[in-house]
Amino acid sequence: MRVRRMYYTSVLHGCATSEYTVPMGNREALLIGAKRCLFERGYARTTARDIAAAAGVSLAAIGYHFGTKEKLLTEALMLAIGDCE
Repeated sequence: MRVRRMYYTSVLHGCATSEYTVPMGNREALLIGAKRCLFERGYARTTARDIAAAAGVSLAAIGYHFGTKEKLLTEALMLAIGDCE
């Protein structure tokens, strides 16, 4: 897996970001972006474009890594639930 630096420095499509640099791959970036958007916008109002923008990756990365937005959001929710326990 390639590792690239992601810079979160602005508010993208309503999903807030903070200023920090984290080395990660696209899959991990998508999960973090999805969790952030879910917490701020809710399941019904989170779009694939919101997630891709928050993660700093292309929209096609969602399909490549997860197949559908619903599968990505389901995995992000499961991770968020695991973080709470």
